[in-house]
Amino acid sequence: MNPVKYILPSLLILISGCGGSLSKEQREEMKEARSKQEIKKVSEAELLEATISQGRELVRKTKAFKLTSADTTYQIDQIDVRWLRAGTEKALDIEKQIIDAYIIGAINGDLPENVQFLGEDSLLYTQPVVEKLPDGAIEVKGMWSIAFSRKEVVLHM
Repeated sequence: MNPVKYILPSLLILISGCGGSLSKEQREEMKEARSKQEIKKVSEAELLEATISQGRELVRKTKAFKLTSADTTYQIDQIDVRWLRAGTEKALDIEKQIIDAYIIGAINGDLPENVQFLGEDSLLYTQPVVEKLPDGAIEVKGMWSIAFSRKEVVLHM
């Protein structure tokens, strides 16, 4: 008795029995899974632009929270968004340097958001929060700090 003689017809019957039709939801899931597996070539400028865009969106969502005088971490869209006040000791060294740069920049009125590369696979987005004082001076209250993995940014592009 030859087992191939029985296996081959059984496989043909099984394959022909499957209609091969997927529901619309299943096709969308397959398409999404394929797109996540695609290799994407992204320039550094595109990566920075996407990080800024995603960082702005997360900071926009934090507007619902009241700023505190204490350092706080919020979980938004499964990403940690940190509020760091000026002069904090809990910040990373790079974050302390950025806060100091914002304080110095406040003198000139130059307070742009910032993206820094942290190693090969992480990016740090920061955005200052300032208050204009009655005498016209600008006070840096603190900053929003969001660490992104390069992979997260590229997948959301």
